[in-house]
Amino acid sequence: MVHPSELFRTNSNEERTFSAPRNVTLENQFDCGLTNLPILNRCCNLERLATPKVFLAFLSLVGFLQGITIKYFRETAKFWGDHYNISQNNIDWLIYTNEFFVGLCALLVAYYGNRIHRISWIGGLTIFQAISSGILVIPEVYRKNYNETKEMPGPTLCSKNGTTLGSEIIDQIETNYIALVILCVFQMFFAMVSVSFISHGITYLDDNTSYRTSPRYIAIALACKELGQQAGLYLSWIPTVSTISQIFVHPVWLSIASVTFVSGVLISMFPKYMPSTLIRAMSASIVDLASGHQTVRRKPTNDGFFKTLFRLLKNPILMVNISSIMIMESGLINFNIFEKYFNQSRFQISYDNDTSYTQITTNILKQPLVAVSMIACGLLTAKAKHSRSLAKWNIAAIILVVLFFGSTAFLKCNPTTKYEDLLDKNMCKRCNCTFDSFEPVCIEDKTYYSPCCAGCKGVTTMNSRKIFTSCIAGMKADEGPCNQSECDLFYALSQANRVITTALLASTIITNIIINMRCILPRDKAMALGLEATFSSLVPYLPVKAIYGAVAEHYCIYRENNVCKLYSKSYATFLSLCSMGFMILSLLLAVVVLILLKLTPLDYVDEDEDDVPVELEEVNRPVEGDRLMGEEGTDEVDSSVPRKTGSANSVESMPESLLDMENVGDDHDSIDSAPRNRILESNL
Repeated sequence: MVHPSELFRTNSNEERTFSAPRNVTLENQFDCGLTNLPILNRCCNLERLATPKVFLAFLSLVGFLQGITIKYFRETAKFWGDHYNISQNNIDWLIYTNEFFVGLCALLVAYYGNRIHRISWIGGLTIFQAISSGILVIPEVYRKNYNETKEMPGPTLCSKNGTTLGSEIIDQIETNYIALVILCVFQMFFAMVSVSFISHGITYLDDNTSYRTSPRYIAIALACKELGQQAGLYLSWIPTVSTISQIFVHPVWLSIASVTFVSGVLISMFPKYMPSTLIRAMSASIVDLASGHQTVRRKPTNDGFFKTLFRLLKNPILMVNISSIMIMESGLINFNIFEKYFNQSRFQISYDNDTSYTQITTNILKQPLVAVSMIACGLLTAKAKHSRSLAKWNIAAIILVVLFFGSTAFLKCNPTTKYEDLLDKNMCKRCNCTFDSFEPVCIEDKTYYSPCCAGCKGVTTMNSRKIFTSCIAGMKADEGPCNQSECDLFYALSQANRVITTALLASTIITNIIINMRCILPRDKAMALGLEATFSSLVPYLPVKAIYGAVAEHYCIYRENNVCKLYSKSYATFLSLCSMGFMILSLLLAVVVLILLKLTPLDYVDEDEDDVPVELEEVNRPVEGDRLMGEEGTDEVDSSVPRKTGSANSVESMPESLLDMENVGDDHDSIDSAPRNRILESNL
């Protein structure tokens, strides 16, 4: 057995200290991402905090703030869109511009960030995101000629004197193009930091934790991002009730930007590789020497951008799995985008002012259940014995999603809607009605588009429900569509299934990330996740969304100012059929992934000889004496020790003292839980 004292240099007269072979580490492996404040690192001894758990906490904070930022930005779009006089059609595209930028920059950010310094890219881009968030205050401070009121609009009532009661007269002012450019710049930086969060943050966690620990940590980080969206939803309600009229000059937004900046600075202080990971690599090298093997490290391979990309595109498991993800998201993302029109057409629900208990409950439960689903899947994935189990879960989850979604996709209530008054504009025209919001009312089993189109001139409240008076022929109108109890029941069932299906699909995010990282070379993990982000952003949000929008125009019954205000009931059927078609196609591809995994296990993917992820090779050299280290510090090996065909990095040959050293400041389960090609990563 090799004792710790035998590992010291025998020719040293100085105090004995632990010394590892010189070729194990590179000079810049302890470099922190933020090199502008080295004195802070020295004074505070921050290396002791460079552990996977601490990094997980900061990465989760960054993800949480990303979720808050994007949700707040999208939920307040109606208000800042009115401020800058941006049309609703443009807003519908503008709030998803970040997804377009993700598709454009994902590969470049993932590749160069992984090649240069992952931590510096995460921290730097997070800082730039915070700065761009702060710049959004400039248009609001500069432009003062928009309506300063924040009162929620009331119901539109009939008025024959040229104005519509309860609505505001919007001045015809020019679109604020400066604000439009700044909004796009903000979304560009947000897209880049979103890519870095996945491709750099997730892979950094995976590289510095064991196989058993990695899925749990990844699930926690992504779950925090989902919870951030829930918090962002709540925070977006504050400007609507506060006395401050602006959205981005509001303390809520400024606080988000400030905390984001601080989080970017903090996460930038982590080293390129964690000390625990480097200690494991050095320990493995020393054990090789002690057992009669001398191993030298090959020069790290830095393949070019296109060579790496082509290698990934030739990987069948990766590409089929990405295709399955892309197709599933194409259907669900676009269904969620157009869901408000689906609810209007199928359940007669106002998509602008839906304050029903069903919608409130959905808002409260959706993101937390998604987060719980991710964490539960991470815990189960950590216990999976082989990769095929992950693919089987993907198939089972998609089957359940198809069943749940299909059970309510074609439910509909049948109120008799008075569309002819809307199309002929008889009453709507006489009352100078607008169609900015869908607010159905019921008069004698006839559902009208709004109180204005029903000729109502007054409104009262009874038992928390609005009663409209002086309507057609002096009758009263009840708020909501006719047969509302039936519609409310079907709507509640539909929303419950949406929450369940979203939570089920969220669990597949974890399994798909693990499959994508395990089916390629370790040095290609960041690029693989960037490739997934490229396809998952460009395809659903550009061609598929454009097709959905073009088909929606075909089902439009009435439009105002080039914006469709009312869709036929057939449009809901179209959305349901298309979404289920995408799900079934994704299911078929998931089955193909399982077949490919059975044919080619993840740990033994065939590669060209130069691409095999083996980072150590044996070197035979003549030796003198029986010492581990020569007089001049050159590596020597005792030739009398018999050679082994396998690597000496196994746990059986690892001294207990080294295992104890490896666990200092680390939270790995054991060194045998991490395969050799992860301990001796090519980038090390």
